[in-house]
Amino acid sequence: MRTLGAALYILAAVSAVGFAMNLVFGPQWIEALFGVEPDGGDGSLEALLVLAPAVAAAGLTVAGFVLRRPRPEVG
Repeated sequence: MRTLGAALYILAAVSAVGFAMNLVFGPQWIEALFGVEPDGGDGSLEALLVLAPAVAAAGLTVAGFVLRRPRPEVG
């Protein structure tokens, strides 16, 4: 359970940093920061860097709630 919590915090932090970068620099912050255009300048990579960790964090949150539920005794 500790690794699940740690992964959740890391994914949430990555998503928050990506979201902040999108707010500060706009959807082309990778181009502005590094001078490269891996997505052709359309902002799809930046959106992926924000949405993928957020979706993973949400999935891990649900998994954490499911794993914490008391299970019925067998036998």
